[in-house]
Amino acid sequence: MAGILDGVLSMLSPQVTGPLASQLGESTDNVQRGLQAGAATILAGLAAKVGQPGFLSQIFVLITNPANTPGALSTITSNFGSQGSGAASSPLGGLGNQFLSMIFGPNLSTVTDTFGRSTSLPGGKVGSLLSMAAPLVLGVLGQHVRQNRLSAGDLGTELKAEAPSFQRFLPAGLGSLLGGPSAAVAEARAKVAAGSRWLWPLVILALLVIAALWYFNREKGTISNGVQTTSTS
Repeated sequence: MAGILDGVLSMLSPQVTGPLASQLGESTDNVQRGLQAGAATILAGLAAKVGQPGFLSQIFVLITNPANTPGALSTITSNFGSQGSGAASSPLGGLGNQFLSMIFGPNLSTVTDTFGRSTSLPGGKVGSLLSMAAPLVLGVLGQHVRQNRLSAGDLGTELKAEAPSFQRFLPAGLGSLLGGPSAAVAEARAKVAAGSRWLWPLVILALLVIAALWYFNREKGTISNGVQTTSTS
C-alpha cells in the first residue's frame, strides 16, 4: 500500500507546479519544494491531533464529503495556476480551507510565519502554498480511503505510523511547534546527540585521570618496595 505522503508527492510534477510558480513569481523548484513542505506540514499537524477525542471523526467527514471525488482532485491539479477562479474556489478548495482551519485553528498564522522564515518565502506566498496544498492533501486522503476501504480508525493508525516520514519534509521549527509524537522523538534524538558530543570529552578526561593515578601509584609502590628492601638489608 502506497504511503499517503507519497501519493501527494507523486502529483507535484513540474508540469503541475509550473503554472503556480509563474503566478507567484517564483521558480518551479521553489514552489515544488514549498508544496512538498506544505503537504508534510498539514499531514504532520493532522497526525499530531489524531488522538484528540472526536477530531478524527470530524476530519473524516471532510475526507468522505461527496465533493471530494477523483474528478475534483484532477481539477485541483490542472488549475494550480488559477488560484482566484480555479482550484481555490472549487468545492474541494472550499473543503481544503475548512481542513486547514480544523487542523491548525488559531495557530495557522504561527505555522505560516514559521514556514516563511524557514523557506525565505513571503508570508502571502506561504499562505497561497498552504491553501493550494490543503485541497490536494484532502483529495489524496479521500482517494486513499476509497481505494483501501479505510475507516476513520484505520486512517488514524496509518497517519500515526507514517508520522516519522512527514518530518523529513518539514521546514525547520515546525516539528516542535506541531507537537506530534514523532516531533518529540526527533527532539529527544537531537538532545541525546548533543549530549553525546559533550559526554565523550568528559569520558576521555576521566580515563586519562584514572590512567595517571594508576601510573603514579605504581611508581610510588615501586619506590616504597625499594626503600623497604634497602631497610631490610
